[in-house]
Amino acid sequence: MAVDSVGNVYVCSNEGNGFSSISVYAPGQTSPGSSITSGLIRSPNQIALDGEHNLYITDSKFGVLVVPQGTQNVEKLRLHGLANDASGIALGPLDGSFYISCPGPQYLYRYPSGQKHTSDWLRTNYGANFLAVGVLKGQQVVFAPDSTGSISTVYVYNWLLANPKPIITSGGPVQGVAFKPAGAL
Repeated sequence: MAVDSVGNVYVCSNEGNGFSSISVYAPGQTSPGSSITSGLIRSPNQIALDGEHNLYITDSKFGVLVVPQGTQNVEKLRLHGLANDASGIALGPLDGSFYISCPGPQYLYRYPSGQKHTSDWLRTNYGANFLAVGVLKGQQVVFAPDSTGSISTVYVYNWLLANPKPIITSGGPVQGVAFKPAGAL
């Protein structure tokens, strides 16, 4: 799910049978006002909006897709080093970098704003499916849940540190992760 600056809510809808879409809800609405559909949207996992209102979709079949602002056109974003099985995506609030996770190989990639190449990656423990990026103590950090069997742990990744720090462990799968700055509603 993602929310744009005017309050539209974007939700991944994985209908099965090869049909998926992104439903768009106008502010205050309980049913979608429109949907973004394409043969490229097969298995959407997570979505994010950048500062220019471009919508980014991670899809386990086609990698990272982009819907340019003001259009319904879905395009495959070709990012160097990224396989076609992207699962999580989030944007860095401090620098606009994209953080993208892949379940296999189990890596977390960082693409600087406007770049399609990266040599900046971290190996994750089991493959994070969802991501959130926030700022803690002035540092941009990535929150990523890793699951194995019946145990899930949410890790904090800081690009300046070599090892992630586990912050939450639960007895079941983590279905999502979000970051709420102190004092925010």
